[in-house]
Amino acid sequence: ETTPFSFGSSIQTAEVYPPLEEIITAFLQRGEQIQQLLNEVTQEHWQSNSPINFPGGTTVGEQIVSLLLHEGLHVGELTYISTLIRRLR
Repeated sequence: ETTPFSFGSSIQTAEVYPPLEEIITAFLQRGEQIQQLLNEVTQEHWQSNSPINFPGGTTVGEQIVSLLLHEGLHVGELTYISTLIRRLR
């Protein structure tokens, strides 16, 4: 079995997952790390070829933009699902 939250993992019972506070702390720390990286990245790096073969583009910048758009779609999906749940209650 894969670890929780990894690609291809399945939903487990609640005991398998870390406490919500731990998840929030990790999320906020990751956000700080990302903010630091974004503050330090150069224009040359954004325009450089990415070492990762990814369908969202060939440069680091193209791939980041593609991932941001993709995540935005998930936010919309979750908002839609949340609205449906509220309406069905």
